[in-house]
Amino acid sequence: MSYRVYPSKELEKIWKKWVSAVRKVYNISIEQLNRNQGYTKVGKKGGKHGFRTWLKQSGLIPQWCRDLNVSKILDNASMEAYTAWKETAKQPKSVGKGKNLVPNPQAGLKIAKFRSVRDHHLTIQFDPTAYKAGRWMVSTTKHLPKPEFKGQDFCVLTDGSTELTYNKGRWFAHFPVEFDIEPTETKKVIALDPGVRTFMTGFDGTDFLEFANNDFQRIAKLCSHLDKLKSEHDKSKGRTHKRRRYKLRIAMERLRTKIRSLRTELHKQVASFLARNYDVIVLPTFETSQMVVKKKRKLKSQTARAMMTWAFYQFSQILEHLCNRYGSKLVRITEEYTSKTCTKCGHIHRKLGSSMNFQCPRCGYEIPRDFNGAVGIFLKAMWDTTFLNNVGDVVLSVSDTIDSNVYDVMVCPG
Repeated sequence: MSYRVYPSKELEKIWKKWVSAVRKVYNISIEQLNRNQGYTKVGKKGGKHGFRTWLKQSGLIPQWCRDLNVSKILDNASMEAYTAWKETAKQPKSVGKGKNLVPNPQAGLKIAKFRSVRDHHLTIQFDPTAYKAGRWMVSTTKHLPKPEFKGQDFCVLTDGSTELTYNKGRWFAHFPVEFDIEPTETKKVIALDPGVRTFMTGFDGTDFLEFANNDFQRIAKLCSHLDKLKSEHDKSKGRTHKRRRYKLRIAMERLRTKIRSLRTELHKQVASFLARNYDVIVLPTFETSQMVVKKKRKLKSQTARAMMTWAFYQFSQILEHLCNRYGSKLVRITEEYTSKTCTKCGHIHRKLGSSMNFQCPRCGYEIPRDFNGAVGIFLKAMWDTTFLNNVGDVVLSVSDTIDSNVYDVMVCPG
């Protein structure tokens, strides 16, 4: 569970020092591991705990970090660095492509990346005992007022490890919360068709549902304003406009944050509604990144930008998480020709273009384009898929996956 946190100015200064110390210890750890390709074991302990002991005895941690009296936070940073280095792949034998292919002097070595002060997310990991009654590291911050939390169902007590994240001037607290699966037994299936004008169009066998219909206009206005600020920023050249460029960058970042917040709220509300009200959710696989590549795409720049702004893949991740929570089944299928195929006679309308309505050139059947796409995905799921769980009159069968609630479709032969 995540919450927005508002610390006082004095407390924020302390938190920022913690963030700096964590980044410093993390980078020192990565530097030593990259240089030595590991560490010399001290005593019987190995792994990340052994590296923590080695680093504390090495004297590499700066004095200003030790003076903060947050040794447990710094220990977590060193162990996190060791885990990141351990999971880093070894460098390849050569680098470059074609004629520029040359031997790699670091071949076979593990070279993990450092953390930068410019990173968007800077997170502090705390032990379970570090958080008590609305405070972190009580011995260091007890003389300061408690931070204010903003969020639903704020949990004051927690027995697990907590995290504090600094993200572009904003603070967020993360608490571990156990959820019991709340199985939904609505015996309803819905197929979703992603769009540009309408975020998602659903068909459940009888009715059509439109999610965020025309809501993109609000985000599009913010994007248009962002473009104007970007244009002004690029035109303001030279040392005389340095201050103006700085203010424009702050304004642009504020707009980007607002766009992301609106989009995330939309994703969570739509995903929560679907996971709570449907047993089976059919969702197309998204290949947006391939569709918007300039050299290959057949889309207009406005359409390509809208698809990137909606962030359909992020929505699918949120939906998958909520399906696990509520016991719904998420089925992924491909969506080739579902919008261009007539759902009445099966004819493929190859000259559909960007028309909002689908009118079949063979049988004359007319239906809104997004509705036709949703029905097409629904029919494709019923044709290509068999399910083990009985949901209404539909019987589905699923392939073996790691997650029992997420299924990939196997097309039937013939």
